[in-house]
Amino acid sequence: MIKLTLRLLILVACFAVACGPRPEAEEGVALGNGNISSITTSIFFRPEAEEGVVLGNPCEEPGLYKTLLEKLVEPNGEPLYRNWKLFPGTSPLERLGLPVHGRWTMVYVDTVHAFPFLQNALKHPPKQPLELPPGSIIVKENYRSSFKSTTPFDSLNAELGVLTVMYKPTESDEVPEGSLYPFPCATDYLKPYNGDPETGCLGGRWFFAFYKVSANGTSVQCQSDSLGQWLNTNVNKNVGSFCVHCHAPAYRTDYLRILDDDLNPRTVTSTGLGPVRPLTTKPCEVTLQPHPPSDVPVNPLQVWASNPESANAMLDCFSWQTFVALSWPADSTHPGQPDTTKSIKDIGSGPTVWETYTPVFNLFQAGDTTWTPPPFGSRPKIDSPGCENTGGHMILTLSSKARDIVNETGQAFAGTFGNLVDRNGNKVWYEVLTNEIEYDYIVNNGLASTKQLTPSGPANFKVNFPYNKETKKNSIEVKSAWKQLCTDPGCKPVDDTTKYYTRDVLIYNEKTKSCSGPVQVGLIGLHLSIKTFWAPQWVWATFSHNSNVPVAGTNQVKADSFSFFDPSLKPPPAAPPCDVEPFLVSAAGCPNVVINRFRNRPSSGLPPWFPSVDHPNQITRLVPLPPEVTALNNQFQAALEGTPFKNYILVNTQWPLNGQVGTPNNPVPNMKACEGNVLGGNCFQIVPFRLRNPVIESYMTTYVQDNDKGRQISNRGCLNCHMSGANGSYLWLDAVGVRVPVSQ
Repeated sequence: MIKLTLRLLILVACFAVACGPRPEAEEGVALGNGNISSITTSIFFRPEAEEGVVLGNPCEEPGLYKTLLEKLVEPNGEPLYRNWKLFPGTSPLERLGLPVHGRWTMVYVDTVHAFPFLQNALKHPPKQPLELPPGSIIVKENYRSSFKSTTPFDSLNAELGVLTVMYKPTESDEVPEGSLYPFPCATDYLKPYNGDPETGCLGGRWFFAFYKVSANGTSVQCQSDSLGQWLNTNVNKNVGSFCVHCHAPAYRTDYLRILDDDLNPRTVTSTGLGPVRPLTTKPCEVTLQPHPPSDVPVNPLQVWASNPESANAMLDCFSWQTFVALSWPADSTHPGQPDTTKSIKDIGSGPTVWETYTPVFNLFQAGDTTWTPPPFGSRPKIDSPGCENTGGHMILTLSSKARDIVNETGQAFAGTFGNLVDRNGNKVWYEVLTNEIEYDYIVNNGLASTKQLTPSGPANFKVNFPYNKETKKNSIEVKSAWKQLCTDPGCKPVDDTTKYYTRDVLIYNEKTKSCSGPVQVGLIGLHLSIKTFWAPQWVWATFSHNSNVPVAGTNQVKADSFSFFDPSLKPPPAAPPCDVEPFLVSAAGCPNVVINRFRNRPSSGLPPWFPSVDHPNQITRLVPLPPEVTALNNQFQAALEGTPFKNYILVNTQWPLNGQVGTPNNPVPNMKACEGNVLGGNCFQIVPFRLRNPVIESYMTTYVQDNDKGRQISNRGCLNCHMSGANGSYLWLDAVGVRVPVSQ
């Protein structure tokens, strides 16, 4: 029988982007049943509620909400699901590592529909896609915990905090009024994004529920106090989209893509790609060139075998050389190409090369079946007040509270509930763009047609984005992060505009369907994803402004010069410890976890330590830069003297070891990630395994036990998440979630 791991559990019930393997339980941690017999629960959330709608008591409403509640608990509140089976491959109180779920989890599946199907799948692996039958229910108990100073962490100290539920309705369930489907839609958008009622619901056929719980009794009861009612209004209206955007990349496999991978293992091997080849050339040429490299000089696997540091150095050099080339002044007559008559030190005269790439919202228009994409690099024509853009400004459309997409458009692991705010109260904005090679591939293959799309990629089409070492044509995706600069004397800190790459931009607000600005923003983060021959899973390079955040646990946290960390901001003494609560209810001042989404706050009932709206975030870098990366940063920064780019650093490069398999004459992209990051013949190893840009994946953190207290680590990386999308791309969720009205 094929051994399942907690990877199944993570994808079945995580609230963030598609996720990779969990961190293993720390040595010496006792995994018992915990304190699970004494709970009280609160409210049942309605995924399709609109902004500002005051909801009644979902436990008393007729229809699906009450029906599902009756499947979970007896009339007296006794939890029926405790008599179900644990999700196959999991055990009591698994260490999950996702802060939104608490520190420990226990997952149950119903014994009538879900469990028999999963058992049969283990015995007789089905072909993709894998679809659980209607009526299936998955219930996760999410536990809070604290790392005690007197004893090692014991699971008996875990306290149940919330329940999250996935339910696949049957035809007999009541359909919400106005729905176009035979089943409820889990997202805010009931109208199909692609005109197809069979596949067009972004949430598929799953319905999501969320219960805030407390451990004060033995029954499951709906909470009715003011805090519960407020959460009902503010959390409930977004929980559907928040949940579904984690699961959506596995849409075609019914939210169980990783289960499909385990049931359908690859059989390719890594033999025949040539002998070990020590890297004999200089690791990096620190020169400023307008054209990016097409690949690293040799197979990183061959170099790794003799010198891992040299293999990493190759990829880091590749990242910096690509950053320089894409930051070159663009040719005004050829979007996406550099102006070779200029130097990178002439950057003030016009946009960079990557800025002339096409933003995703100008390539896809979800819901418009007649949409024809405009020519590559053309200026978007947004049909909204204030967006006329006669000045030709860049338009930023993506903030995590303005777009219900969690996959690289807002804050990863925060989604609908969170956005990133600097010390001056200004939100961070993002934009995702694609180069001409990828753009042409999408358009020429009809993949921009909204009827072709699902959240994990085009239906009935095998995506293979182009990469060609000889012609130097690589598919490239870019994600930029920007903050409004604050230059008044009272700003903390006062932003020095000469130290940022700046632009005057318009900002599109999806709620008001209008643009504001122009305002001056500074680039604070940049993701570059480059598809190459030796990395068909993409090379993931991420850059950050050096004034963004300090390194945790160093003297840098005492400095008063960072944009996203205030040394004077501490959690109130009465607040629960930062390593206890899921980040939906973390105290103001807790680093890397505080969500500042909630509005319409009640006049009473909230604890005094609860974060205010747009509360400045405390963000730190959890992993110091490797010494060799710092050395390379210093070299390129020196070469970039006289430009704002001298103030940017490479955080790191994540890449696939063993990316190509087969033979030299017949290479095969190796698209399966190794379990536990241990290299094998039929999988690729992620190097390094964890990678986090603090201003793009601010909340991609978890706590692990470190002696007598909790210590934060980054719990995922680019490849962990994005390989769930077709061909490793992160465009597909953006494609189906676009809500920017562009005219042709």
